[in-house]
Amino acid sequence: MKIKYYLGFMVIFVLAISAYVYHAVPNNFAIATPDNRQIELPAAMWAAIFLSCCFVLSLLFVSWGFISKKLHAFYEKKDFALLVDQVINQSLGKNEQHVKFKQEYFKRLSKVLSRFNITPKIDSQISGVDSVDELFGILRQITLGYEQNIKKYNIPYDNEFFIKNFMNKFKKDYRIGINALKSPMPNLVKKDIFIQLLEFIEVRDLQKFLDFEKIDSLDKDMGLAVIEFLQRKKSKVSDSYIHEIVKKSNFEAKDYLELAKRLKAVYTPDELLRFFERLALFDEKAEIGYLYTLCDLEMIDLVRQKLAGFSKEEFLNVRAYMDLRAQGKVYPLHLFF
Repeated sequence: MKIKYYLGFMVIFVLAISAYVYHAVPNNFAIATPDNRQIELPAAMWAAIFLSCCFVLSLLFVSWGFISKKLHAFYEKKDFALLVDQVINQSLGKNEQHVKFKQEYFKRLSKVLSRFNITPKIDSQISGVDSVDELFGILRQITLGYEQNIKKYNIPYDNEFFIKNFMNKFKKDYRIGINALKSPMPNLVKKDIFIQLLEFIEVRDLQKFLDFEKIDSLDKDMGLAVIEFLQRKKSKVSDSYIHEIVKKSNFEAKDYLELAKRLKAVYTPDELLRFFERLALFDEKAEIGYLYTLCDLEMIDLVRQKLAGFSKEEFLNVRAYMDLRAQGKVYPLHLFF
C-alpha cells in the first residue's frame, strides 16, 4: 500500500471514530501527569490522540520494512558487484584481495570461489552483467589479434591475455619490445620477443640493449640467435664480442654443434671454418662444431690432423665416422652428430 493512500485512510478513519465517540461519549476525561497536574480533554479527543499514536507507530513499522527492504536490495547489489569483481580478478590471475561482504551467503560463496582457478571461456554466451561482458569483449578482440587498452584492469605481466595483447602491439611497433626486455614478464616471453626483435633491428641497436656488463647470463637460444643475427648481417664484430656471447650463454658442446648446423646457411664454407677455428681458441668445447664443419665439407685430412691432437677417448663419434669412411662405408653425417 502506498504511503499517501494509507495516510488518507488513517485521517478519515481517525476523524470518523472521533466524531462517533464525540456523540456517544460527550463527557470529558482527565489524566494526571507525573507532576500532579490534570489534563482534561473530551473523550473524542483522547480517542483521536490514541488512534493517531497507533497510526504513527504503524507508519513507522511500515516505513522500517520498506527501508529495510531497500537496504537489503542495496547491499545485495553491492555484494554481487564485489563477487563479480572477485571472479574477474581471479580469472585474470590477480592477487587475492580481502573483501568485506554485508550478506553472509555472498561471503560464503566468495570463500568457495577463492578455492578454484577460474579461466575465461571466450566463446561463451553473454552474461547480462556489463562488467563481465565488457571484459570478454576485450579478451575476444585480443585473441583475434587486435591490440586493446587494458590498463584499467591492471592485469599481471604473466597473464596469457596480457602477453597476447603485448604481442599484438609488438607486431605493430617492434620498438616497444626493447623496453619489454626490462619488464617483469616471464623469461620465455622475453626470449621470444628478443629473438623476434632480431628480425627488425640493426647491429648498433643490438648493442644498446645487450649490455654484457649488466647481464649475468644469456639464454642459450638467445645466444644462438644473436650469433646467427650477427653473421646474417655480416657484422664485423670482434672475436671477444662473440666470446662474450658464448660465455654468457654457457654453451656446451651440443650447443656449438647446433650453432654449426645453423650457420651453414649463413656462412660460406671458408667463413664458417674461420669462425669456428677462432671460436675454438676461446672455448675448447667449440671443437665439436669445428670438427662437424670439417666433416660436412669432407675435409677428411684436416679432420685426421685435428683428431691427432686429442686423446683416443675424445670425439668417439667423429672417430667412428672416420673409421667407417676409411673402410669405404659412407653414412649420413647426422647419424654421428
